[in-house]
Amino acid sequence: MTVIATPIWGMFSDRTGMRKPFILLGLTANTIFLVAFLFLSTTSQYVVALSLSSVFICSLQPSFQAYVTQGPMKKGRASGIFLTSRSVGLSLGSFIGGLTYETAGMQQNFIGGILSSIAGILVLLGLKEENDQNHDEPRSAITASHRSLLTDRNLVPIYFIDFLYSFGITIFSVLFSVYFVQIGGSKTLLGITNSAIYVIATTISTPVGMLTDKIGTKPLLIFGNMCCSLLTGVLYLTNDPLITAAIWAIPLHPYISIASMALIAEHTDRDKRAAAMGLIITSQSFARVIGALLGGLLADFMTIRGIIPVSASILFMGGLCAWRFVKQGRLQAK
Repeated sequence: MTVIATPIWGMFSDRTGMRKPFILLGLTANTIFLVAFLFLSTTSQYVVALSLSSVFICSLQPSFQAYVTQGPMKKGRASGIFLTSRSVGLSLGSFIGGLTYETAGMQQNFIGGILSSIAGILVLLGLKEENDQNHDEPRSAITASHRSLLTDRNLVPIYFIDFLYSFGITIFSVLFSVYFVQIGGSKTLLGITNSAIYVIATTISTPVGMLTDKIGTKPLLIFGNMCCSLLTGVLYLTNDPLITAAIWAIPLHPYISIASMALIAEHTDRDKRAAAMGLIITSQSFARVIGALLGGLLADFMTIRGIIPVSASILFMGGLCAWRFVKQGRLQAK
């Protein structure tokens, strides 16, 4: 559902020229459905509730990404700070959520989520936003403008490269836990490795964003894909759990995420930016769905280890596409 709904919410955000109402919609929906979870009891009820909530919650991210990149701050730095805050939230949420579940139960986790969402709403209400959208422009012209996002030669390569990256990573990452245990890794080391990814990503995201503003977005996009391809290939050459864990803990996704977000911001005006951000989120989501399915199918026909060269090849292809087709955007905000 989010694959379809995300760019649609982004288009609505562009049409109104406002980001806050759609961020508020996502936070409010999250709060309401977390309250509903307190009263659910069966698996089918949770599945239905999660499906419905995702349709509204996905209005948050494209508008949020458009909001943080529309100010005077440089696009790379703004994207880096955004990714840093998200990484902090994911790492703290995982740690506190796990601790709360072990000590107090799942119901208390829902209550904690409700309080966090309410805090986000209160912070959002204090933010200022100017509406500079031209409402006199015909709707047909706005719709045609958004259709151009699917054919824009500056944007389509970014969508495709993000698809390749997410696809290449997912076909192996969905099975990494199983593979890690197969080569003799402990579950404790696996947990430490996954936590380290968030911690390191939190540390490097803002500096990577600032580096993007200095050397450009395209080099970072190439670097992220090529290094990820190389390190994934190295995994095929070792069976040592410690080396595998060390390689897996290196977070290269900030390079791709920050460069892609900054490129979208540099190649779009405010009246199309949220929809463009929505499309890149859609490409990533679709790639994860296809990657998970294909990864499982490949694992049934070959060993999990045999998937590693496939993953590395796809990531390498993404790096080549970035080098050949991506055009460097403007480094300074308008």
